Amino acid sequence: MSTTKLIKWGNGQGFRITKEMMENGNLQLGDEFEVSVKDCVITLTPSNFHVISPLDFDKLFADYDGPQPTDDYIPAGEEIR
Repeated sequence: MSTTKLIKWGNGQGFRITKEMMENGNLQLGDEFEVSVKDCVITLTPSNFHVISPLDFDKLFADYDGPQPTDDYIPAGEEIR
């Protein structure tokens, strides 16, 4: 668990989030959150999620070195549309 401090930020206040927190939470700059506070507990709920586009699919498997599909592959579900 990491700690951070509530600080003055311009005309408001804010928390800084470490690079490690960003990576562990799969967060990116520009992400939006719904914020709620109750009994000194602050809850951040993502209001926009990172949707994987078809273009990102190749990036996901760029470093994959496992078995490759063969020509005798038979689809078993909704792969054919």
